[in-house]
Amino acid sequence: QQVPAGHRSEGLSGLAFSLRMLGKVEPATQAADQALVLARESVNPAAIARSLAAIVQISVFQDEMDRARAAIEEALPFARESGDDSLLAFFLKTSGSIAVSDGDLAVARRFLDEAWANEKFAAEDSELAWQLSGLALLRGEVAQARAIAEKGIEVAETLGEAWFAHGHTAEMLARAQIQQGELDAARQALQACLGVVLEKGSALCPAHAFEGFARLALAENQFERAVRLLGAGSAIQRSLGMSVLPIERLLLAQTVDAARQALEDTAYAQAWDAGAAMSVDEAVAYALNGS
Repeated sequence: QQVPAGHRSEGLSGLAFSLRMLGKVEPATQAADQALVLARESVNPAAIARSLAAIVQISVFQDEMDRARAAIEEALPFARESGDDSLLAFFLKTSGSIAVSDGDLAVARRFLDEAWANEKFAAEDSELAWQLSGLALLRGEVAQARAIAEKGIEVAETLGEAWFAHGHTAEMLARAQIQQGELDAARQALQACLGVVLEKGSALCPAHAFEGFARLALAENQFERAVRLLGAGSAIQRSLGMSVLPIERLLLAQTVDAARQALEDTAYAQAWDAGAAMSVDEAVAYALNGS
């Protein structure tokens, strides 16, 4: 007996996701395109939405944002019709992230707010709070950013994702604390975050964490220290070929702009170069201890 088109489509969508995670973009794209053809044949809303989700993920990975936007626009009605909360959350979060990348924070807020308003989304997705808290910071809504980060930490802990709560979402909380003048609390949070990601054994996340320490240094009028930390983070990211998420990129731009205004050009360049010359271990020690 022939397998229904909808079932074959979902199998191919799963294969596309797996291939993309392995970095095999061309076969992933082929699998996702075939999945979409079969899904449309089946007229199954969930199958159509899942195949489009695979196309969106691959398109974002390849920085083909026009294709990603078109796929999301087609997928959202099917995701809503399917009743699959995880699918809808994926499209809303990805739409928000793309809007942030485009610099359209109002549109990003609309998508992420819709996801956050759904109690099921909010209770099952630790990354959502991280995104929405960062967006609130970018919009200058510090109290809201803090409240969302605190809720996000609770959600992540409930889901058994303490590493995400204390390695990532707590960084957003620390940024809000800096804005609210609670510098000692922010320092403790940032040190704890860095400890968590170091325990995970990744050099990637510490590079992101240095921006938070740089914000703290700026708040304490330690301008050269802030620039060294920014230089260290930038050099590590570049050496590892890291990509930076849109929210992280805009938060970093805020801090870099503030640091540039705090120092004259020569002092800024010297401090940046000093930070960029640090090894990962040296930069971590400098962030944690100032030496």
